[in-house]
Amino acid sequence: MAVMGKIGTQAAGGAEVPAGSPARAFVAVVDVADSGDVRRDVLAAVERAMELADWESAIPRGAFVAVKPNLCLDIVLPGHITSPLVMQGVLRVLKRRAGRIAVVEQDTWTTNVEQGIRLSGIHELCGDGIEWHNLGRGEFVTLEFPDNVALPKRLEVPKILTEALLVTVPVMKTHGNTNFSGAIKNQWGCLKKIRIEFHDVINQALVEINRTVRPRFAVMDALLACEGKGPKQGDAREVGIVLASADNVALDTVACRLMNIPPEQVPHIRMCSEDGAGTSDLDAISVLGTDTLERNLQFRYGVKSLLTTIDLFLHNPLLKPLFYRTPLLNFLVFLAQKVNYPLWMLRKGNGMRRTFERESRFGRQWKYLHANRLPKRELS
Repeated sequence: MAVMGKIGTQAAGGAEVPAGSPARAFVAVVDVADSGDVRRDVLAAVERAMELADWESAIPRGAFVAVKPNLCLDIVLPGHITSPLVMQGVLRVLKRRAGRIAVVEQDTWTTNVEQGIRLSGIHELCGDGIEWHNLGRGEFVTLEFPDNVALPKRLEVPKILTEALLVTVPVMKTHGNTNFSGAIKNQWGCLKKIRIEFHDVINQALVEINRTVRPRFAVMDALLACEGKGPKQGDAREVGIVLASADNVALDTVACRLMNIPPEQVPHIRMCSEDGAGTSDLDAISVLGTDTLERNLQFRYGVKSLLTTIDLFLHNPLLKPLFYRTPLLNFLVFLAQKVNYPLWMLRKGNGMRRTFERESRFGRQWKYLHANRLPKRELS
């Protein structure tokens, strides 16, 4: 039976939380110190960012919280997937207040999230009261959204997201289709696996999915970010900051400003603001912490990978029914999984990973994953 409503707007015990953003949004931007102990420095930066952004006001004591990283790849590639140290910091803070915590993520049309969660090191953080849920393998419920334009009006959503408050943990990235990927875009992974069909209407689809699974809090991993042909074949670069906010639209607006991406060139930010999901008005956003909007990171953006270019071409109204609604989709998936990404990793990705593992203090954490030495202590 279909039900109408929004997810993520109920507190523990069923108390309704008012929809919409406050008159003024607060975004914390914290530089990670360099004491020589990268784990301690990252955990401290995450905690500081969450405290400045007043995370406790967003998460009622005893609440069931679902924490969603960005695992768009099932390979270890710094700057492209959420850092295990940032996730460890978020989980460590949430355990002080949440009654139950689940790490959640879902397969994409080109990736296996069961492999990704293990290779990323994030699975090592689960256990001891922290659950792991593959959204695609759990129960779905059907919700009715009569105002949907891009997504179906009867939308299947993972049941766990109707029961938990969502904390989203994206990576700071550029995106070949939307120019920017952050706290709004991270909910794309809450849709069912074959999301590629909506790429031609992605901005409106992001508005609609964020109506459905609006996060209560967001922490952005910008230890290592991604620019150029993001979100999956871009260039990693060290930034060394952590951002946090209870307003994911404001968080993305500030991140774009820091990256030198005009927020108005990211349609889904403006559209989500107009839809009441948060604010994109810089005059209504207070930036707290060790950074200001004067920093200009000069990210390269608006660059499409070959796969993105082909995908958008095939979304032509004449071609889309042939390629995305027939068995030819399986051929496209095969090209991406077995040809495109392996060749890119051989040509560039593996070398970039090794360089950052060797030369970046934030990249070195990825070395530990293969030896299963990611520290799990101090989560409580």
